[in-house]
Amino acid sequence: MQSMSPGGVLELVLQQVFQRAYIEGLVIESFTVQQEIHQELSKHKEMPSLSTSAARNMNKLLSRMNWCRMMHFVKSNPGCEQSFLDGVQMKLACLRQGEVRNLPYAKSVWL
Repeated sequence: MQSMSPGGVLELVLQQVFQRAYIEGLVIESFTVQQEIHQELSKHKEMPSLSTSAARNMNKLLSRMNWCRMMHFVKSNPGCEQSFLDGVQMKLACLRQGEVRNLPYAKSVWL
């Protein structure tokens, strides 16, 4: 995790957030968090540095962790903006089924 590019880390986080939200029925509730991760990811132009098998193994590892533990592990990457990851972690911890908060960008999105 520590040797990954910030873009690669954010890509893994985004995949995990989407997969977990889908499984837990929180896709709409997690929409703004996913959008924020996309926006942060767009700031990083480098390509993810993991091979296919390494990415698969990292996804398996992350999928076994709860939200908080996963984000704590992800924050070990020195290239990622810690304040951004802290905000993502806080928002993920607050996700509750049926509670949709502040979807300013979702108004024009077809789901």
